[in-house]
Amino acid sequence: MDPLALQVATRYLEAAAAPLELLDFARITKPGIKEEVFLVLREGTYYVLTYSYGGNLSFGIQSNTNSEGQAKSHFDRITHKLVKGVQEQSQWAGEVTESTPDAEALKHLKVFDHPLFGVDWNKSVELEDPEKDFLRYLQKHLESWKGSPGALSSTDHEYWPTFQAMVQKAIQRKYGDNIVLYRGIHGDQAKELLEKPGTPVKLHKYSSWTVSQNAAKSYRGVKDHWVIIKAMFDPRDVALAPVKLPEFIEPDILRKLAFDVAHVGDELIVGPMTSLSHYSIVLRSKKPL
Repeated sequence: MDPLALQVATRYLEAAAAPLELLDFARITKPGIKEEVFLVLREGTYYVLTYSYGGNLSFGIQSNTNSEGQAKSHFDRITHKLVKGVQEQSQWAGEVTESTPDAEALKHLKVFDHPLFGVDWNKSVELEDPEKDFLRYLQKHLESWKGSPGALSSTDHEYWPTFQAMVQKAIQRKYGDNIVLYRGIHGDQAKELLEKPGTPVKLHKYSSWTVSQNAAKSYRGVKDHWVIIKAMFDPRDVALAPVKLPEFIEPDILRKLAFDVAHVGDELIVGPMTSLSHYSIVLRSKKPL
């Protein structure tokens, strides 16, 4: 942060109930919403604060600690999650559009010390460690990710690379080096695949597949054109699968993927991948094009 901006911010905050020293700041802009992250020092304690506006107004303390290094780490972690859109519900990613506090940011910071609806500075707030924090998001996403092109934001979490390594190791152990999967497609895309053989299949960033050809029929639809495609994947192509993870704090977190829509076979989530060329059509509708 610019030294002059820090000096101005500190003078502005001197009138607060207790002096606040602003050490770092970030404003993240997303469609229809802005979120601000503050790192402040107050009476010997470092606080990471967030202020969200543009949609529903919310603000609060995300962590407090006596360690400046730990506080800086918390500030970076929280900023990263907001930029990536890692939320319990599917959220848009954003970008840091301001790192120097302006008059608007300083006005928002004063709210935390408001005598009526300000925060309780004495309440201890600990930021969860990355593994537990990731688990909270993943549990929610496993229930609600389907049908949303921006879902599974937990894959942008700081802990994801560690978790993914566990998953892929377990996938290779269970399914081997070459995994044959099936996916049902219907509607306009199915018609296009039938009219133009070899056309790449369009996918959301993460897509659901199954080890069972019969189960894939559940995805095909019943009133229009449909196809069942088959493709071979490397374990590194698979994001999530119904495997046991003995190294994770909840080893059976992925157990719910053991049953696909038809409750016939395993469901595997492939991605990140937005198109696929290496596939074959194994079943198709008999309805004329």
